[in-house]
Amino acid sequence: MIPARRGESLLAALVASHELRLREFPTGEYRGPFCGMGVCQDCLVEVDGAPATRACLTTVEASMTVRRQANRVTAASIPIADSQDAARTSAPLLESQVVVVGAGPGGIVAALSAANAGADVLLIDERPKLGGQYYKQPVTGKDLNLAEYDDPQFRGGRELIDKLERSNVTVLRAARVVGAYESLDLVVALENETRLVRPQKLIAATGAYEICYPFEGWTLPGVMTTGAAQTLLRSYRVVPGRQVLIAGNGPLNFQVAAELINSGVESVTLSEAANRPGLSACNTIARMMTTAPGLTLKGAGYLSSLLRARASIRYGEKILSVEPVGDAGRLRAIVGSVCGDESTRHEIEVDAICLGYGFRPSNEITRAFGCKHDAASKAGALQTARDDDCLTSRDDIFAVGDCAGMNGAPAAESDGLIAGSVAAQMLGFELSAQQEERLARARSLRGRHARFQNALWTLFEPVRDVFEVIDNDAIACRCENLTHATIQQVVDEGESGSMGTLKRATRAGMGRCQGRYCGPAIAKMLAAKIGRPLEEADLWAPRPPIKPVRIGDLAKLHLLGDD
Repeated sequence: MIPARRGESLLAALVASHELRLREFPTGEYRGPFCGMGVCQDCLVEVDGAPATRACLTTVEASMTVRRQANRVTAASIPIADSQDAARTSAPLLESQVVVVGAGPGGIVAALSAANAGADVLLIDERPKLGGQYYKQPVTGKDLNLAEYDDPQFRGGRELIDKLERSNVTVLRAARVVGAYESLDLVVALENETRLVRPQKLIAATGAYEICYPFEGWTLPGVMTTGAAQTLLRSYRVVPGRQVLIAGNGPLNFQVAAELINSGVESVTLSEAANRPGLSACNTIARMMTTAPGLTLKGAGYLSSLLRARASIRYGEKILSVEPVGDAGRLRAIVGSVCGDESTRHEIEVDAICLGYGFRPSNEITRAFGCKHDAASKAGALQTARDDDCLTSRDDIFAVGDCAGMNGAPAAESDGLIAGSVAAQMLGFELSAQQEERLARARSLRGRHARFQNALWTLFEPVRDVFEVIDNDAIACRCENLTHATIQQVVDEGESGSMGTLKRATRAGMGRCQGRYCGPAIAKMLAAKIGRPLEEADLWAPRPPIKPVRIGDLAKLHLLGDD
């Protein structure tokens, strides 16, 4: 028996009970929670006989029978009767003037702005709870002290969600967009049915997911993203372990390290790929204070918390490899210089390892609709091209927040207000004087947020791109268990330099995460072989389903007439 609070995620209950081996792999190994946000598919379990259930997005509402996900699932074990019954019925097409996908900061503000201007708005979000990664809210429980959650980030999210719930915006929770088709149709999988949604204007606010550098052992249970650890902590007051190593690049790692320390974790070691800030960083910090003093002081507070706790903070480092220690789930990490100085290598034994090297945009929907994207070679990703109104190359699709550029939650809210207001205007609605004033302010703030982010990432510029040197034995494609050496050999021997050719030769990108982790890295390898920068056509084209879906769920899709 595993205890759980009503309303918390199944993954939180499992981690709290130290159950990290969740999904069986063909090699006989197990995978554990990794991304914590429904991208990696490594937390799949069998729930009440239903296989391939993502524990991170499954809410505990009653007793459940949970089993580890077997490597091979037989068709007989998949319940299909409900799907057959549903396929015999019909349901109306969902039409709305404005459809917003994603209920994070940008998506909620976009929905509210369009609705307040008079538009009919439908908001779709994959998670059971609103707020996205930034504004994720705590589960309630008799054993929890809710006063611990009363920080500005929680309050801001709570206020925004309260506004949404009081508005006339229609909200679909736990709803996955699994297909995007011309001219502007979305296939949305709900709990008990799959629907066709057709907006006049679409606002994509689908956020981003964390970049992780592959090394030998990064697929072991107990290794997860920094964002996954933060979700467990902030939403469910669950810590990944008593002793934690956080490795990567960027400010989120410092925030999560401080939050873990303040939550009573025994020790946190922080390994940062950037150099320790020196006197040369003073001008950068001054620019940050000028553009966003509140955010700058907030970051300084996290660093202060770590210093007061005497946390170990090491700069210019990365994890080289990880191996299991004993049968208790402990991990031993070999950490060394980003520049390859072997004299700096050292070992650290911990309960959990959290990884975060920045973010890549989740832009599968805008790509599927043919919106123009620019290649960001450094991240190995594509960035949605848009104008000052957040309008993409299509006049019916907007992109806001991190799915179009990593500028943080405040910038996402400015994007959302702009996109929602402009979408309503394009539909013929007039803005009030107060709404026009808010729109003008959002345009001004948007520039300030961009300047702050540019300064921030100058401060966190890594000593060296960690992806330049990847160990041959490291698993590059998590889903298909392909090593870096295997993929590199095919790249070196290939003639076309095509992602499609490499996929057919190795199966890289054919797994459940659909190339989200290995795809950008492989595209960078191919671009380097050809000797040119990354281009939009270099990455795999998005294909339906956008995220894995059961065949039975697709059988519930109600196609109306000739539509």
